[in-house]
Amino acid sequence: MIAALLLVKALQSTPFSLYAGILFEDSKVKTNATYSYEVFRLVNGNEMLIEKSKPIKVEPFQAEKSPEDVDIKAGDSKVLIRWKPDEKRFWGVNVYRKIAQNDSSLIRINTEPVMISLNLNEKGEEAYPEVFITDENLSNGITYIYQIAGLDFFSRETEWSEPIAVTPKDNTPPLAPSNVKAEFNAFNIELTWQCEFKSADMKGYYIYRSNGRFGEQVRITPQLLDKESTSHTDLALREAGTYHHFVAAVDSSGNEARGFRTIIEILDVFPPDPPTDFKVTADTGRMILTWKRPTQADFAGCRIYRTTNSSTRCRKIPKTTFSTASPHWILR
Repeated sequence: MIAALLLVKALQSTPFSLYAGILFEDSKVKTNATYSYEVFRLVNGNEMLIEKSKPIKVEPFQAEKSPEDVDIKAGDSKVLIRWKPDEKRFWGVNVYRKIAQNDSSLIRINTEPVMISLNLNEKGEEAYPEVFITDENLSNGITYIYQIAGLDFFSRETEWSEPIAVTPKDNTPPLAPSNVKAEFNAFNIELTWQCEFKSADMKGYYIYRSNGRFGEQVRITPQLLDKESTSHTDLALREAGTYHHFVAAVDSSGNEARGFRTIIEILDVFPPDPPTDFKVTADTGRMILTWKRPTQADFAGCRIYRTTNSSTRCRKIPKTTFSTASPHWILR
């Protein structure tokens, strides 16, 4: 561990490397000349060869190419940054940022060079982390530009990567409403809820309804309800069934948080529409009745009632209950 820390310090600091005896600067070379070097270790006053370099031609300094596969993704008030590690070309990375709308220069966001190492993942395999550095506490809706540069083994920066612009976005929903209740009242469903803790960007509520547990959740409030609302009436539900309602809190970025469903069952207390185009035709010894069926999905049939005096109440004619397949009847 100590050796590793000393190596990192040496890579970061030229004076420390000189002090530690692991760096030599040859300032008496000539351009385009070729040199080779030998490194010896002193043991009891005797020199022992450690390494001999390959021939090195002195040429103007050319920085290494920038790190490859730079991946920068925007999050909620933060930016996630990753690149392709290349231990043979650079040991660390500096990350730079500026605001796109300003003409300001790039600033380095890391206080120390970012060093990446392999770790065991969930499968027990060596792998790099998914994110190498996270730039946090950013403003949502503001576009930032990033560039990164590697550090070679003399702590010289590589070329900078191409600029990448990203815009953090608010994707954190507000707190969902609580204590949602539903009551059936005169063919309407009265919904009530509470929302004790409202975020600063809270805008209001949407109401959703589904027929049954697995039915499609359809929004029934075209406009956003005021954020101070605590109730809503679902009007004139004329079909029997089990209704599920959801109250969703909505913030200024359009993020929604739906509370727990409330369930209420409406019994079938609604009669179908009366038959239309009802006609009675007199014939010899009989009356012919015709009509058009109602269109309700739960329409089951018709019954025939008759009176001989318009001032008296009609009475049902026995055995005159008809299915939807009988749009006429002959009275003899």
